[in-house]
Amino acid sequence: MTFTARARSGTETHYQIERDEDESLEMPERQLAAAVLLQAWEDANATPETVKYRKGFGSPDRIVRSARRFLTAQLPCPWARQRQLFTGTLSVEDEAIRLRAVAVLGEGY
Repeated sequence: MTFTARARSGTETHYQIERDEDESLEMPERQLAAAVLLQAWEDANATPETVKYRKGFGSPDRIVRSARRFLTAQLPCPWARQRQLFTGTLSVEDEAIRLRAVAVLGEGY
């Protein structure tokens, strides 16, 4: 799997995880891991006004903070261990994802 960031319109950035050519489509755990990481990126880059899911997931502000914490946490934090489960399933370098998130979002969530 390959993690990419592409500029869409203006200053908006679109993040995606692309399947490599030699990877099977029939790996639901990889599809789930990719979906979780992508949703975390979308939520972390949202504002409380633009966050996608609201009902049943806590306050919009909490959703954004939690996604940012999930992406930027360092070990031994439980958020980092959870993120490693998903990046490990995708064979994506966890520290590269974390450092990219810190560069985009900052630290201290």
